[in-house]
Amino acid sequence: MMGRFSQFAVGATQLALDDAGLRITPSLSRTTAICYGTSVAGLELAITGVQDFIKDGVDEIKPWTALEYPPHAASSALAIEFGIKGPALSVSSNCCTGIDAIRSAFLQISIGRATVAIAGAADAPIFPAIFGSFCTLGALTKRNDEPQRA
Repeated sequence: MMGRFSQFAVGATQLALDDAGLRITPSLSRTTAICYGTSVAGLELAITGVQDFIKDGVDEIKPWTALEYPPHAASSALAIEFGIKGPALSVSSNCCTGIDAIRSAFLQISIGRATVAIAGAADAPIFPAIFGSFCTLGALTKRNDEPQRA
């Protein structure tokens, strides 16, 4: 039921914990902070929900949509998946979101609210409306004839 960006956040966090050799124990869970960010979040879920509503009415909107499109969905998913009970912060500041999440994690440790922090960012903007908006913005290459050089 998780939005794709939340799935990426959980997968990346599991890999990071494995690489660090860190296990979130019950005692560590209370002093572990989550500082996770996203730029687009689960916007595709919100758009799909609106499309379902327009097509078939409110009863056709999937009930978990309201829980999985907001920017805080990734932090919430991490807290649930890893049993983390410390502060869970969500950051959304466009392309610099990941670095802002790292700074937030640093601050949580430096002010003594956490002894460990999980920091990162995840997005999954491959959805027609989002992809199209990046195209019209001019943020994507038009060199599709030479993908190796794009």
